[in-house]
Amino acid sequence: MEQADQGEGNQGAKHRGGRHQGKGRPSMPAPRGKKNASKPTALRRSS
Repeated sequence: MEQADQGEGNQGAKHRGGRHQGKGRPSMPAPRGKKNASKPTALRRSS
């Protein structure tokens, strides 16, 4: 239980703001897609 929690917690927090979920923190995908900063919603919906 502790191992699964730590593994998922670590990856979950790191991939939480990524473009996988996109609804965790818009701050991470913003700097990642500088060219797509104009329409970040289009990229998130497309995924």
